[in-house]
Parts: sequence; C-alpha cells; structure tokens
Amino acid sequence: MGVRGVDKTRRFFSPLRVSHVYDAATFATIETSWASRPLLGALVKTYFTSIAHNLASLWRFSGNDGRGLFWPYTITVAILIYAAMMSAMVPEMERTVSGMTRPEDVFSIDMSGMMRWTLLFSAVAMVLLSASVVRRLRDRAKSPLWALLPVVLTMIGYATYPTNVEGILSMPRWATFAMFLVSLTTQISLIYLIVLLAGRSRPGKAGASA
Repeated sequence: MGVRGVDKTRRFFSPLRVSHVYDAATFATIETSWASRPLLGALVKTYFTSIAHNLASLWRFSGNDGRGLFWPYTITVAILIYAAMMSAMVPEMERTVSGMTRPEDVFSIDMSGMMRWTLLFSAVAMVLLSASVVRRLRDRAKSPLWALLPVVLTMIGYATYPTNVEGILSMPRWATFAMFLVSLTTQISLIYLIVLLAGRSRPGKAGASA
C-alpha cells in the first residue's frame, strides 16, 4: 500500500471530531438559506398561513376555504388531539389491563373513564374544526349537513354503549346488532366526509376564503 493509500485509510478510520461550533448568527444563516429555497419556503409559508387563517376564523362559518388552507391545519389538529388523548388515557388503560388480570373483576371493569376522555377530546376537535369543515364543504358546493351526520351518529354510539363488559354481554342480540350498525354507519359517513373534503374546489371559487 502506498503513502496515498495509507493516508486514505487513516482518514477513514480516524475518530469523528466536531469541527464547527454553531452560534446564534450561524443558525440564523442556516435557517435563512433553507427558507430561501423556493419549494421549502412555499411549503412553510402555506403551513403557517393555514394555521393562522383557521385560528383567526375559528368561529366564522361563512366563506370558502381551499385545500391549501384546510388540510395543513386539520392534520395538525388531528395529530395533536390524538397524541393528547392517548397521553390522558394511559392511566385508564393501565387500570383496565390490571383489572383483566383478576378473573373475578373482568366483567365489572369500568370503561367510563376512557369514554369520558374520548368525549372530551372529541368535543375539543369539534370546536377547532367545525368552522373549517363547513367552509371547506361550501368551497366544494356541498351541504354542511354532511359534517353533522358523523357527529350525530358518534353521539348516539357513546350514549348507548355500555360502560363495562357485563353490560355488553347482557345486551339482547338486536341491541348488539344495532350498536354494530351505528358504528359501521359512523365509519362510512366519516370516510365519505373525508372524500368530500379532499375534492377540488367548485368552478369560479378557486378555494378563496371570503
């Protein structure tokens, strides 16, 4: 192996060293260079415009919102709500699992705590998303009532669902089938709503918010 080969091997196996210490000014330069890229800059601007627009229009059900204004905000809210709900429900889940280890308590496990948390976060999601969904449906030339159907069905499901295993097992067959039917209809209506929200703006509106 020649001298050049030895130098290459030595550089390859030499330990990594931190060669730069970034100060605040350097970080600002890096951030500016990234933001100056056309595609990334446009994506960042679209995202924060969507968040600011929907928060400022939280109680405004008039107007029309295009997909660019609707989806970044909606996806962000959905992720945050889901993460918060899972964090809040961990103690309830642990209590339920511990109850399952005791055969004498399996049928009396109380699930009302998880149902309360689910209802609470569902209500928060409704407050944050209702106006946005209505504006998006109006932009699609669809009736806002399409957004009401999954909400009503979900409330019916929560109101009629037993809070423990014993209550579920003691239900007559027709009631069990009715609960299954309500749950299935809720899922179908929610999927259809998402399809409606994902469509193109109606001609002449171009997704502009009024």
